[in-house]
Amino acid sequence: MFEELNKELINAKEKLMRKNKYQNSVDQTRESLQKERDRKIELERILKDEDMDVKKLESLSITNIFYSILGSKQQQLEKERQESLSAKLKYDDCCKSVLELEKALEFYKSSLKSLLGVECEYETAINHKEEFILQLNDGNSQKLLQLIDSLSDIETQKKELTEAIESGESAQSELESVINSLESAQDWGTWDMLGGGLLATAAKHSHIDEAKEYAHQTKIALIRFQNELSDVNLIMNIDINIGSFETFADYFFDGLISDWVVQSGINESLDSVHLVANDVDNVIGSLKEKLKSIQNDMISTEENIKLLVEQA
Repeated sequence: MFEELNKELINAKEKLMRKNKYQNSVDQTRESLQKERDRKIELERILKDEDMDVKKLESLSITNIFYSILGSKQQQLEKERQESLSAKLKYDDCCKSVLELEKALEFYKSSLKSLLGVECEYETAINHKEEFILQLNDGNSQKLLQLIDSLSDIETQKKELTEAIESGESAQSELESVINSLESAQDWGTWDMLGGGLLATAAKHSHIDEAKEYAHQTKIALIRFQNELSDVNLIMNIDINIGSFETFADYFFDGLISDWVVQSGINESLDSVHLVANDVDNVIGSLKEKLKSIQNDMISTEENIKLLVEQA
C-alpha cells in the first residue's frame, strides 16, 4: 500500500511542480519579451539617429564644413559609422530575440493549459495519505509517510537542479562556439596583418559572422538558463550571481565593433565572452554541489524508508 501511496504522491507533486514551473516560465518569458520589445523600440530610435548623423556628415552642411575645417571630419564620420553599425547589430539581434521569445511564450502557455486541475489531483493524494495514517494509527507508519513526503520533495529538487545544470551546460556549449569562432578570426586577423591578403580578410569576416550568430544563440540559451535558475530558487534558496548574463549581447557587440576598428586582434569581444563563460562555470559548479548534497539526502531517506518497511 505504501508503495502505491508513494507513487501517487510523487506523481501528483511532480505534476504540480511542473505546472508551477510552466507558470514561472510564462512569467519570466513574458518579462524578458517585454524587455526585448522595449529595447527594440529604443534601438530602432538609436539606429535612425545614428544613420542620420552619418548622412549629415556626408552631406554639404554647416557641420560638414565645420569638421572639414578642423580636419576631424573623417575621424568623426568613422565614429558615427561605428556607432551606427553597433546599433544595427544590436537591433537585428533584438528582432530575432523577440521572435524566439514569442514562440517560447506560446509553448509555455500551451504546456500550462495542459496541466489544469493538477491541484485537485495533489489534494486527492494528500487525502489518501491522511486516511492511511488514520487507519493504521501507528508511529512507524506515520514516520514512513513523512519520509515518503520528504522523498518526493527531494526528488523535485533533484529534478530542478538537473534541468538547471543541463541548461547551463547548453549555454556553456554555445559560449564555447563563440569563443572558438572569435579565436579563429583572431588567428586569421594576425595573418591578414602579415600580408595574408583578401583570403585572410574574407576568412576573418566569415568567422566573425559565425561568432555573431553563435552570440545570438548564446543570448537565448542564457535567458533559458536564467529561467531554470529562477525555478530552482522557487524550491530552494541558492544565492547565484547572474548579473552579466543580461548584458551579454551589448558587451559582445560593443567589443566586436571596437576590435574591428582597432584591427589588432579580437580582444574586447573575446574578453566579454570569457567573462560570461566564467560566470556560467561558477553557477554550474554551485548547482552541482547542491545536487551532490541532495543526492546524499535522497540515499539517506531511501535507506530510512527501507529500514521502516523491514520493521513493519
